[in-house]
Amino acid sequence: MNYEFKKNKWYGMVCLLLTVMFLGVGCGKNQAVSSSLVNESEKTAMEETVPATEEVVDPSWPKALEASQVDEEDPSIHYVSLDFLEKNLAYSLVQWGDRILLIGTEVILDESAAEQEPSGDWEYECEEDHITGMRYFCYLYDPLYHRLVSEMTLETGAYSMHSISGDSFIILDMDQRKLYIMDENLNSQEYFLPDLDSNGYFSSINQTFLYTSDQKLYMRKLENGVLGEKKPLLDDTAYPILYTLSLDGKSVFLTATNSGTMEEEYWVLDTADGSVLYRGDSTGYYYMLSLSGDTCFSRDESAPGCRYGWWNLEKQEWREFYAQEDGEYYYEWQAGLLIEKRNLYSQSDDAENNWKVEWKVYDEDGRPLSQMERTYGDTDWYQSDGRVYLEDCQCLVFAEYSDVSGFRLIFWDLRQADGENFEALDIMEPGELSKPVLEGKVAEKVAELEEKYEFRIHCGEDCPESFVDYIPEPETDPDLILYSLEQLEIILERFPEGFVQQLPFGSYHQLHIYLTGTLTGNGDYALDTAGGLVNEEDGQLILAADIRQSYSLNTTFSHELSHVIERKLEYRSRFVEDAVFSEQRWESYNPDDFAYRYSYTDAETSDEYYCYQPGGEDDTYFIDSYSTTYPTEDRARIFEYAMTRQDMDAGYFDYSPIREKLKYYSEAIRDGMDTEGWPEVTVWEECCQQEE
Repeated sequence: MNYEFKKNKWYGMVCLLLTVMFLGVGCGKNQAVSSSLVNESEKTAMEETVPATEEVVDPSWPKALEASQVDEEDPSIHYVSLDFLEKNLAYSLVQWGDRILLIGTEVILDESAAEQEPSGDWEYECEEDHITGMRYFCYLYDPLYHRLVSEMTLETGAYSMHSISGDSFIILDMDQRKLYIMDENLNSQEYFLPDLDSNGYFSSINQTFLYTSDQKLYMRKLENGVLGEKKPLLDDTAYPILYTLSLDGKSVFLTATNSGTMEEEYWVLDTADGSVLYRGDSTGYYYMLSLSGDTCFSRDESAPGCRYGWWNLEKQEWREFYAQEDGEYYYEWQAGLLIEKRNLYSQSDDAENNWKVEWKVYDEDGRPLSQMERTYGDTDWYQSDGRVYLEDCQCLVFAEYSDVSGFRLIFWDLRQADGENFEALDIMEPGELSKPVLEGKVAEKVAELEEKYEFRIHCGEDCPESFVDYIPEPETDPDLILYSLEQLEIILERFPEGFVQQLPFGSYHQLHIYLTGTLTGNGDYALDTAGGLVNEEDGQLILAADIRQSYSLNTTFSHELSHVIERKLEYRSRFVEDAVFSEQRWESYNPDDFAYRYSYTDAETSDEYYCYQPGGEDDTYFIDSYSTTYPTEDRARIFEYAMTRQDMDAGYFDYSPIREKLKYYSEAIRDGMDTEGWPEVTVWEECCQQEE
């Protein structure tokens, strides 16, 4: 089926499904290659512009610019029409050396969808149930000679990805488990990979294919036109995620979970043999956009607004910069250029749409080089995914369509653009961001605890504006902060040595403890106020405590640390099939007719299973009503009293059902942690031995 261009807001939904940056995601079956897309008259017209092979063309002013139309208002903008393209397709641009690969994609729908009337917002095209395949229309265009080099049509499976590796164009069809490797004439070698479960990258320079399968990473070598046996890599890891192939094809960046520590790490591997070039703690909230040498350009997906940076893998240092939070910003890093694209939308008084796209180009230090803007008004339009930078002529190239101008390539000549009329980016060097300065005994205690337990303490003015569902007030009283640190230390000393250092997991490599004032609920699902909270947000594993509730800090710290413990256990259970921790098993320790409320605000519950209610010891399963809200609160209540019963022994563990729950939780903790050097019985396990 052929697409008609719709308003940008709906078209964007489809583009997101079809093409994202250098990844093509689509659907289809039955591979078929064709070279009949360009009619003979169009080919002849293009070939007439190609000079004799002995003619030398100045790469700083390619034939594409000679055949272009210059914008009347901005002489740095050149429009180049390509008559050989299918007019009803959106195109993604990929740089292939000095050439441009234009990839148009079209979903293939089953017959039932084809019989339906198209809806105004394209609902049925976006429903996966109707998609049976994806058709790629690929054109390799040479701007130096302004000619079509080669073309190809390919039908692939329901989930496919494409990329460029040196002198090869790669399509990975996960649905049909096929790998297509194409040369510059778009002639294809096809390989069937029956064990393919996820994405991968082919390095043409080393003739190797790295991919993930069964939660592991493998490599295959291409020799004499045959993919060899798979070689396992990084055996001590699970759930590898391949992010990006380096620009030169010599290395690949990935993250995976260390099977021992359950923490996520990053690796950069040599694509020649799979050897490790770099390894370190992963920051999973960063998305790696490109890899060059020992530097990754990445986007921070945890921070509000836009946050990007360069990650030096060898030094493990960040250089970061921020954009304003209004509008929609996108950044790319190409050939030493930092490219900013901002999409803006407004509605005029006469209710007509007004679309504008602003472009700015900076150098690697954030200094402004060039800027331009495109205004589309109330038209159907799109701009391509992917940009191409032609270094010889210093042109940034992208594709543009509007129902007024049609489809064309935009050559933006950066030599003619003015970069003096906009501000530089604020790029911060490594170590530029630091926490507030603490003084006196507070500073000494913070430093002591941070060094011993390897976490980070935030107090005083080092307080965020909000947590998920709660608004914290800063608490700056040094005496109260010092007292809370001392109470925290008392609880920490009750854990076995090295226990707290094991709590980080996944991409959360450090526990962040926030000592705040009042935590006020901010949402329908929150309490009016909370004594503490544990969350994973903004790339941090957070434990926050209201230290103004000083009378109960020992129980608060114990309770919240239980939440951290179980998050580590739950994460581990995703990787370890026989892990002891299981919500289903925990439920088995409750009465058959009981169900948690899964609400902090719903007060409807039965009190027949609470402590100090009528009934014998064998009928009491919960410490209080709060324990019946969520299973995680049930465990945290039991654990907090097991940790603090030296301070406030209320006899809760005289009840055998509560004692049995603690026994199981203790078993799960020992199973999920490294217990070397632990005492035979921990503080909380002492309560399990209490006589009935």
